[in-house]
Amino acid sequence: MGEGQIYCKEYLDKNTCNKIQYLNFDFTKDESKNNNVYAGFLGNFIGKKYDNKFSENWKSMIESRGFEILSTYDLDDNIANEYGTKLIITRKR
Repeated sequence: MGEGQIYCKEYLDKNTCNKIQYLNFDFTKDESKNNNVYAGFLGNFIGKKYDNKFSENWKSMIESRGFEILSTYDLDDNIANEYGTKLIITRKR
């Protein structure tokens, strides 16, 4: 079991977590598939930043890549260095 599944089971039930694929992605380089739901930190969608300081127009940057933003969460003390503190759930259109 990967670390992502362990983390998931802290918040969701086992059956839900077993349906989720845990893959790191960088949509400045990687392909995305239509009608898929993606959850990741801001840096996963628009590129990582060493100082975790991202552009204020990050929403339009994500939407311009064909994603619909479903929800966002601010996580203060996370371990996603260079990826920011904002967790974003999207669907590729």
